[in-house]
Amino acid sequence: MKKKLFILCLSYLIPFVLSAQKISISLPEQSNKEYTFILSKGIKQDTIQKGMLSFAGDVIINIPEKEKYYEGMGSLQIKDVRPLNIIVNHEDFSVEQGPDQKYIFKNSRENEYLYSVIQEGARPAQDTTLYASSFIGLVRYMQQLNRLASQGGSLMEKANARLYALNQLDMDKLYTSGIWYNVVDGLTKLTPDRQLMAEDMVRLMKRIKSQEVFEHLANNLLKFRTKI
Repeated sequence: MKKKLFILCLSYLIPFVLSAQKISISLPEQSNKEYTFILSKGIKQDTIQKGMLSFAGDVIINIPEKEKYYEGMGSLQIKDVRPLNIIVNHEDFSVEQGPDQKYIFKNSRENEYLYSVIQEGARPAQDTTLYASSFIGLVRYMQQLNRLASQGGSLMEKANARLYALNQLDMDKLYTSGIWYNVVDGLTKLTPDRQLMAEDMVRLMKRIKSQEVFEHLANNLLKFRTKI
């Protein structure tokens, strides 16, 4: 009897122990569809949860305890539907899609900030306490690199882009942004001088705080070695 009671209590406790964060998602138009929820890590995508949306289009995403320090982009992937990209950053929150197809967030400063820009075209004041603010800066930098690679640019523009990478680019936040490859690939195209680019990458790596991010970039650069 005591053993059964212990197992029963444990069954209630396990979800709280193993889940570091809960995200409630409601997408009525996608009811009964299969989904996958992933977290971005460099050029990799870690599958956190998969299954099927309910008849009402609801699902609760449980971010596992091992990812409790994760700060970056998560993505709900549904076949033939544009992914729902949201910031995962320790917050328990909910998101639903309104009749105007816009996403409505509750209890998430991060995503409210991000989607005010995406959906409303707002220009909120920079808030360095939010990953969303850093993410927007990373996207703008990626766009700058893409433009320099595809359309060219002056030596001054390329020099400024290079100096930004060396002095300000946060590789740790880039790692979980979902645009890691685009930015790193763009950096390797800034200069045809392979020796200079290699030296820049070494300087960039010295500023990385996470060992995981450091090793990931090192492995990536081996794949990009023909470019730098």
